[in-house]
Amino acid sequence: MPDKEIQSSFSPPDARSWLEYSWKIQQETQAYKLALETNNAMGLYQVGKFFGQVLAAHGQKQEGLAVLQRAYDIGKSAGLSGYEQIGEMIKQLQ
Repeated sequence: MPDKEIQSSFSPPDARSWLEYSWKIQQETQAYKLALETNNAMGLYQVGKFFGQVLAAHGQKQEGLAVLQRAYDIGKSAGLSGYEQIGEMIKQLQ
């Protein structure tokens, strides 16, 4: 069961959307794994923003924080827009 603070962002409203949601999570998992394997910084940043939140919301808080921290570090060092929001997510989860 997702944590209540993050649940609203990631809980599908009905059974039909659950299939779409589940498929999206599988795609994000594969995309993040590929970004790690290829050391693709932009992929780690873009996918990590979402994937880290999902991990944390579904009981894998430490793993989610690690993914978000990596995305934050990449975004900050590259000057990408939105890295500040990732920092806020990290603060909320700590």
